Amino acid sequence: AVGLIKRCKPTIVFEHAEHAKTYGTTHDELFSFLTGVCGLKVNLLDRFLNGESALDRLQFQKFSNTESYFIAYGDSW
Repeated sequence: AVGLIKRCKPTIVFEHAEHAKTYGTTHDELFSFLTGVCGLKVNLLDRFLNGESALDRLQFQKFSNTESYFIAYGDSW
């Protein structure tokens, strides 16, 4: 699956929030996987739809405490 994501750079709409840590995943691990390993950008779904720039690591962590809907996408957008 990782190889496919890295190669094809699909658009991934996902839900992520503070309670994800109960599943053993931190904000930092998810952000690192999507951006570092897979080469995608991450944004809030509404920010993406409004043409706003991708989130950095600190913004993702901040918004993960108050928002739930995110999008990961490649450079083709």
